[in-house]
Amino acid sequence: MANLTLVERKERRALAKATISVLKKIARPHKWKVARGSLFREHNGWFIEVWTDISPWERKTDAHLKFKPMAVDPTFWEIVGFPENSGMPLSFRAFGAWVCGSPTIAKTSIKEDDGSPEAIAGNILAWVNAQMTQALMRADHESYLDLLTSKGDGYFDTRIALLCTIGRYAEARRECRQAVEREFGGGFEKIGKDGEGTTFPMMVLDWIDRR
Repeated sequence: MANLTLVERKERRALAKATISVLKKIARPHKWKVARGSLFREHNGWFIEVWTDISPWERKTDAHLKFKPMAVDPTFWEIVGFPENSGMPLSFRAFGAWVCGSPTIAKTSIKEDDGSPEAIAGNILAWVNAQMTQALMRADHESYLDLLTSKGDGYFDTRIALLCTIGRYAEARRECRQAVEREFGGGFEKIGKDGEGTTFPMMVLDWIDRR
C-alpha cells in the first residue's frame, strides 16, 4: 500500500480519536469499558482485553484479543508486595506496570467500510462480541496453563501466579528454583536500599516459604 501523505496521516490520527469516542458510547451497553484505545471487561472470572490499532501510516485497523484469569493478578500482587493494587480500577490489569501479562489468542483486520468513525467502531464491536462466543472464552485454568506453557518464558509471571492461585505450590517452587539457577528474572525485579536486586522467582520462593 502506498505511503500516506502528512495530511492523510493527520486525518488518520483524527479518525482514530473520533473512532474511540464513538466506541466508548456504543460499547457501554455491551458491558465493555474503553480506555487508551482498548476495550476490556470481566467475563465469567476472566479479564478480557481487546487492543485496537487504527494505523496512522496506512488505511488499516487491527484488533487483538487477550485474556487471563481475574484471580492471577491479586495473587501476583500478594507475591510482589503490592496487595493494595487489588483495589485499583479494572483497567489497571491492562495498563499497570506490575501486572501479569496475557497472550493474544485472536486477531483480525477490521473492515473500515466507508471509513467513518461510526463504521469502524461498529465493526470493532461486532468482532469483539463475536469472540465472546468462541470456545476459548470457556477455557479452564488447566487449558490456560497449557497455553502459557506453549509460550515458553514469555508469560512466566502469569503461569507461576496461576499455579500459586490454584494451590500447585510445589510446581511453582520447582520452576522458580530452576529460574534462579539459570539466572532468569521472570520480568520483574525489586532493588533494595543496599542495591541488591530481588527477582520475581526469588519473591515467589520467599512468599511460598512464608505461607
